[in-house]
Amino acid sequence: MSDETILSEIEKILLEDPHVVSIYPSEKWDVPKIDYSLFKEKDREQIECNINSLTKYLNCSYVVDDFFENHDKRRTWRNQLRKKYSGFEGYYSSNNALKIANWGAVLMSAYENIERAYIGSNKDELFAFTDAICQQVTIYHEKWHLKSSEQQVEYAKQTKQAVYDALVFLSEQTLA
Repeated sequence: MSDETILSEIEKILLEDPHVVSIYPSEKWDVPKIDYSLFKEKDREQIECNINSLTKYLNCSYVVDDFFENHDKRRTWRNQLRKKYSGFEGYYSSNNALKIANWGAVLMSAYENIERAYIGSNKDELFAFTDAICQQVTIYHEKWHLKSSEQQVEYAKQTKQAVYDALVFLSEQTLA
């Protein structure tokens, strides 16, 4: 079975689960091409991996469940599904934009690497993009459990837009 088939099957299983309220598909993003010569040569491979991670985040759906702030019940539910269905955890953790604990760390790490390796001429502008995203992730991560499902989806959409805007900015840069 292909990865897409497995993901499709896991999504069907989730949609039939009584704890899953809905799965909203990802938006369609026209991810721009990044010129990797804007980064230190020794870091380009890592930066490409980071850009791929950011692109994967943009393509994540939104899996809304009914656990709200009850992380213990969600954890028990996830463990049951993980044991029952091969591929569940990979789908749930890697294809769900609402997994802020996972994606927040990925986003912050990616942008730290991008900032460190960037040798383009507009560092201050890049730092403004990356700082805004990192601050947003930090603030919302602290209060995530207090947000309704609708607020979480809206936050994730705003975060995706900020990520996309940063990628567009990078795509428009040239070496000095």
